[in-house]
Amino acid sequence: MSADQPFYSPTYRPPPPGKPRPLEHDWSLWKNGRRTDCGLYFHGESYGWECQLRDDGFLEFGQRFIFKEAALRLAGELRQDFERDGWRSL
Repeated sequence: MSADQPFYSPTYRPPPPGKPRPLEHDWSLWKNGRRTDCGLYFHGESYGWECQLRDDGFLEFGQRFIFKEAALRLAGELRQDFERDGWRSL
């Protein structure tokens, strides 16, 4: 297969999926056998940081910020909200 083969060719094979970028883990909380994680992704100088909330590994919420400090502040606020609702760290 050549690199310039069109995607609609019957013999075209898409490239393998790339590796997911690692999440910069901030915290994990548990309640009733469920786990919620919060972490940060860096999207580069132009796009900043994203605070992501994951429920049992699935993306639940994400918000992007220019500065890492703002993303960490949101992560702290989310943790306080979860702990108020009875979530605990192990």
